[in-house]
Parts: sequence; C-alpha cells; structure tokens
Amino acid sequence: MARKSAYVDLKKTIVRDSKGRRITDEYIRKSLKESEEDIKQFYAGRPSLSEEGVISPRVSVRLPVKLHKLAKQKAKQKGLSLSDLTRLALEKYLKAS
Repeated sequence: MARKSAYVDLKKTIVRDSKGRRITDEYIRKSLKESEEDIKQFYAGRPSLSEEGVISPRVSVRLPVKLHKLAKQKAKQKGLSLSDLTRLALEKYLKAS
C-alpha cells in the first residue's frame, strides 16, 4: 500500500530530526541547498572537455598489452596522462585523414 504524504505546519507542530534539532522551513531550505550541492558534486565528475555544462562523451577501448605499455611509456615521457595522449593521437589521426 502506498504511503500518503502528509502536510505538516512546522510553525504549529514541533518536529525534530534524528539529532534532536527542530525542523523549520529554514532548516529544510538549508538541507535542500546542501543536498543539491552534494548531488552536483556527485554528478559533476571531471571538467567538461567540450564546454561548461556539457558532459563529454566517454569512450572505452581495448588495447593489446604491448600497445598499452608503449602508450603508457610515451605518455609518461611526454608528461601526459594516457587519456590526453589518446585524445591527441586520435585528433592527429583524424586531421590527417
């Protein structure tokens, strides 16, 4: 059976949280704001590679062990992450096509 939601006038009824603090309209506004910030952090992830507010697509590839090892070595040599090296190599390949 579905639960019915109940309206509670927090100015007339004293309601407390699990720590004994009184729940007021301001308490709820503050809690919602904090929750929204937590959710943004959770979903924010890494910065967009495209533009702010746009989620950059993620691509996953499988590589032979030897190619992976060479790519990691080259990335380290160039001071890049493996992802950065992969993006640069793909851009270079596509420009040459």
